Amino acid sequence: LGVGSFHLVSRQAVFAWVLAHMRLNEHVMLPNYKVGLVIESKKWGTHIVTIDPWNAIKASCHRWHLAKDGHTFYAATSITLSKGKYSTCQMHRLLTGAPANSQVDHWNGNGLDNTDFNMRVCSRNNNQHNRIVLGSNNTSGFKGVTWMKIYRHWEAKIKVDGGTIRLGYFPTAIEASHAYDLGAIKYHGEFARLNHAHQTIAA
Repeated sequence: LGVGSFHLVSRQAVFAWVLAHMRLNEHVMLPNYKVGLVIESKKWGTHIVTIDPWNAIKASCHRWHLAKDGHTFYAATSITLSKGKYSTCQMHRLLTGAPANSQVDHWNGNGLDNTDFNMRVCSRNNNQHNRIVLGSNNTSGFKGVTWMKIYRHWEAKIKVDGGTIRLGYFPTAIEASHAYDLGAIKYHGEFARLNHAHQTIAA
């Protein structure tokens, strides 16, 4: 079952076929013709992984568990390499076929949204650019904005290729946050994680 065949038959028929052939993890039908794999965790509770119907059979060949990296949850499984040896594989890598030297970015920051639209193979730097989580010492509530006590102003700065570019000092945090967004659009391009989404359009 591929993307092309998905459009040649009714969506209801595709869902009936997909759900009839899925196994291992419990599954549910989601809005917008998506499939949800249900993962139960004693530590983190119940979570649902969203996938496209044409990827459902591939994903259902494995039993998935929750993995957590920082504040983000992912779906992972154990794959047998040889007798007595196993490797952990994340669902987003399985579905995208990402090379070993690359990472997979989730556009909306949700590591359990493994729809094709939400995943993109990228470099480690690009993946870092799209991070949502703020540092524990962030007091502004905005990405890339720091209070500079010595100047009594908010500073906007951005990391580019391992270095830091200072974007200026501003009397308010929100002004600095807009400056960061403009810098993110300039330096991070499609991987920019903005404080104010509308600036993508303005750019």
